[in-house]
Amino acid sequence: MTSVIAGAVVMLTYILLAVAYGLFMVGVHRKLVARMQNRKGPPVIQPFYDLLKLLGKENLSYRASSHEIWLEMALIAILLATLSVVPIKNGIYAPNSNIIWTVFLLSAAQLFIIFAALGSLSIFGEIGGIRALLQFVSYEGAFIISTLYPVYAVTGDFIIPFKTANPMLKLFPIMAAAFLIVMVAQLHMQPFNIPNAHQEIVAGYATEFSSIPYAIAEVVNALKLYTLTSIFTILYLNGPLSLTKFILTSLTIVFIISIIRTAIARTRITTAIKIYTALTLILAVYVVVRSYVWV
Repeated sequence: MTSVIAGAVVMLTYILLAVAYGLFMVGVHRKLVARMQNRKGPPVIQPFYDLLKLLGKENLSYRASSHEIWLEMALIAILLATLSVVPIKNGIYAPNSNIIWTVFLLSAAQLFIIFAALGSLSIFGEIGGIRALLQFVSYEGAFIISTLYPVYAVTGDFIIPFKTANPMLKLFPIMAAAFLIVMVAQLHMQPFNIPNAHQEIVAGYATEFSSIPYAIAEVVNALKLYTLTSIFTILYLNGPLSLTKFILTSLTIVFIISIIRTAIARTRITTAIKIYTALTLILAVYVVVRSYVWV
């Protein structure tokens, strides 16, 4: 009984730290983008202020809306995905070390957010949800290939290795680049912020979220950034890394996606679908050639 309680305390502590660091990375991203645009920008800890403010707000929603239950499901899925990767010393969290499980949970969290948008009974939410669904379908193939194939090619199964002879970034640079490109779309960041383009559809899928439901959506987004960064670190940089190296690596990734957001304007949904469809086909051809030609 004592060991169960101790394990629960450890997991809860890790989740709280992951939420805190995810919010910190969001704050760093916002600050970097502001400086790149020659603005002062908000303080790095602004996401923490926003979260506390949202928790004290009144929740306003349509009585018949079903978006809150889907947001709660998204939070559960992303929490489980977060627990499946621990990028410090001990590496992978033993019960969920299969990369298929982590990919499934990340995809489920994204789908639940889309269902929440469609269930919000808002025209802006519905349009944002449909855009998010179209974008999800277009990039999911590239995400699955860039995440699963390197593990299978090196180990012969889908259990993430603690260490490899060479970093997978060196073995599969195309896969690593594809992962980062897909990561931008999964976080709904420019140039793939089509589902929440405020110039067109206010806040898109999040238009009708307020108070605690909106806070949940923000926590899900922060944890998604943290989890994707952790997967890249463990998968492609021969992780697990020390805590200091992980922080430096994760902030470097945030810097890269900040440059992408600042340098490239938002694309059309049709253009985004073409980009990710082409990326998926390129990765599929790469897998076939590498598996059956480069033997």
